Amino acid sequence: MSVQEHSDLLSKVQLEWNKAEAAIKAAEMTSHDVVVPSINELRYAGRKLVDALELLSTQADREQVETLLREAVFNCQLARYDAIDAVTAVIALNADLLIENVGYNSLLSYYPNFSGFLKKIQQIRERIAASREDRSQRSTIYSAIEITDLPELINEYERVRSLEPVLKGVERKRRKELLISRITALGGLIFGLLGMISAIFFH
Repeated sequence: MSVQEHSDLLSKVQLEWNKAEAAIKAAEMTSHDVVVPSINELRYAGRKLVDALELLSTQADREQVETLLREAVFNCQLARYDAIDAVTAVIALNADLLIENVGYNSLLSYYPNFSGFLKKIQQIRERIAASREDRSQRSTIYSAIEITDLPELINEYERVRSLEPVLKGVERKRRKELLISRITALGGLIFGLLGMISAIFFH
C-alpha cells in the first residue's frame, strides 16, 4: 500500500487544512485573539494525519488509513466552523458594546446602514444555529457564510469600528453638555429658592 493510493483523501486533507487556516487567520485578525477551539481541531487533524502516514509505512489495512484521513478532514472542517463561529460572536459582542457606549441613535446618525449591519449579524447567527439543527446542511451553510456573507460582514464591521473614536468623542461631548445643562438648571432652581426664602423672611 502506498501514499499514491490515498492521494485523493490526502489532497482533501490539504484543501480543508488550508481553508481552516484562512478562516482562523481572518478570525484572529478581527478578534485580535487566538481561536483556541480551531487550533485544537487542527491539532487533532494533524495527529490523525501522522497516524495515517505511520500506518502507511507499516502496510496497514487500507480502511484504517482511510478512516483516519476522513477524520482529519472532518477535524479541519470543524476548525473552520469554529473560526467562523468565533468571528461572528466577537462582531456581535462588540456591536452590543458599541451601542451601550455610544448609543444606537448616534451610531445610526453617523452610519445610516447600522441597522442593516445588525440585521446581517442576526441572519448569519440564525443560519449557524440552523446548521446545528440540520447537520446534513452544515457544510453548505458554512461554505455560503464563509464565501459570501463573512467577508462583507467583516468589511462593514471594520468601517463601523473606524467610526468608534469619533462617536465616543461625540458621546462624551453630549454627556458633558447634558451635565452642564443639569448643573445650570439646578443652579437656577437653587437661586430661585433662595430668592423665595429671602422674600419670605426679609420683606
